[in-house]
Amino acid sequence: MIKRLVWFSSGAVTGFAGAVYGYARLRRSAGRLRAERVADSVVATASSGAAGVRRFVADTRRNIRDVEAELDRGHATGLPPVPPPVPPRR
Repeated sequence: MIKRLVWFSSGAVTGFAGAVYGYARLRRSAGRLRAERVADSVVATASSGAAGVRRFVADTRRNIRDVEAELDRGHATGLPPVPPPVPPRR
């Protein structure tokens, strides 16, 4: 009879602890998914994404200017054009 009481008690304690843990996780997740927090995270993600796109465009434009200036210097010196690279064999 004692064995049954021990097993029942350990199961009840485990079940109770699991329920408390699940409730705490659910409350934490619900707090993260409130409308204000979701809106803030969307705005932050969009603004950081837009900043990344702006940096990419600025870098690309700067690199294009550098390459065009290099090509202009090559043509001004009368050097022959550089042939395109040969693609590697596979």
